[in-house]
Amino acid sequence: YSSSVNYEHTSTLVDIVIRAHLTTLAVSYDAELPWGDQSAFVVTWYDLDAGSAEIAGNLDNVTVGSDSFGTLSFNYDTSALAVGSYQYNLTLYSSSVNYEHTSTLVDIVIRAHLTTLAVSYDAELPWGSQSSFVVTWYDLDAGSAEITGNLDNVTVGSDSFGTLSFDYDTSSLAVGSYQYNLTLYSSSVNYEHTSTLVDIVIRAHLTTLAVSYDAELPWGDQSAFVVTWYDLDAGSAEIAGNLDNVTVGSDSFGTLSFDYDTSALAVGSYQYNLTLYSSSVNYEHTSTLVDIVIRAHHTTLAVSYDAELPWGSQSAFVVTWYDLDAGSAEITGNLDN
Repeated sequence: YSSSVNYEHTSTLVDIVIRAHLTTLAVSYDAELPWGDQSAFVVTWYDLDAGSAEIAGNLDNVTVGSDSFGTLSFNYDTSALAVGSYQYNLTLYSSSVNYEHTSTLVDIVIRAHLTTLAVSYDAELPWGSQSSFVVTWYDLDAGSAEITGNLDNVTVGSDSFGTLSFDYDTSSLAVGSYQYNLTLYSSSVNYEHTSTLVDIVIRAHLTTLAVSYDAELPWGDQSAFVVTWYDLDAGSAEIAGNLDNVTVGSDSFGTLSFDYDTSALAVGSYQYNLTLYSSSVNYEHTSTLVDIVIRAHHTTLAVSYDAELPWGSQSAFVVTWYDLDAGSAEITGNLDN
């Protein structure tokens, strides 16, 4: 409209379009999670035409792939998904024409459950024995619940077993210390394999002995020893062979039966260590104490004399002294009175 009569009024048409506010979103969620779990989603919706202020309300629904949720916070169930990687459209639909819909891509990785194991076994055992193993398998993504089934095999070193309880044969191992990887292999992609180290000590068999000998003997004699050697790790079975030597004090003998010469010993009591030495690392040495008493020889005598004689005469005595421990040989010398 003109304020002057000198100018005509004039007009034209103007077109105005009122559009919905442009929006965007941010999403927080469990991008990697174990098979069978739920991913916790929290979606935040922003108004790009209002300085990226957060939008409250005006929500129709949020979709993740083909699944729909009526709130901005929800649990997305992945139990139908196998182990692997997935990508979905997450779309937020506005219930108001004043706000545009918006969407983004979400990547989800479904992984196998992490596992661990505990193992009970005979860590130290005698040469040639079997170690009894019991393995228990736990699911770290299920509160350490025990896993039953889903086992492929368990390996100890290069040996493989199809159950969680088994006997590990050590008969090929010499006396010594060994360390092996024990690995549990899962038959399911839903559970990770797991492993640990096991230490095994193969020891020599414990042994003992019994000894028969002349514990008391006359001066100068020999004591006849018979030693029997037993394996305490084989039900006390007698050990044949594998002998190095047997010592009595400082004297050494190469067999289990021998005569111990006491001729250097005076009458009296003696105690010695009797030690049996093994020639094999598979058997322990063993020892015991032996007590030996060296006694004087037993003796007797015969006497010849005038048993009847006249008053005032002398009776002629002849005494003969015999050693009963020397076949009743006559003793010469060694007379006191």
